[in-house]
Amino acid sequence: MKMKSVFAIPCLFKERGHFDPDDVFFVTFNTRDDDEALRLASCICGPYMAERSLVIITEKGNVIPFY
Repeated sequence: MKMKSVFAIPCLFKERGHFDPDDVFFVTFNTRDDDEALRLASCICGPYMAERSLVIITEKGNVIPFY
């Protein structure tokens, strides 16, 4: 059985201040290829991607760090 999941970049609505999970949104990628997901993420994050800048979101809403 395959789990449905997507690659995504977590983003915040606010620059600084108290972290609120409601301020998080995700930019998702329509790919199943790990290397392509990293290339797409670097277009948004630039060459200096932070830890956990690319995640996997499962069909149940779990967020798993990928890069």
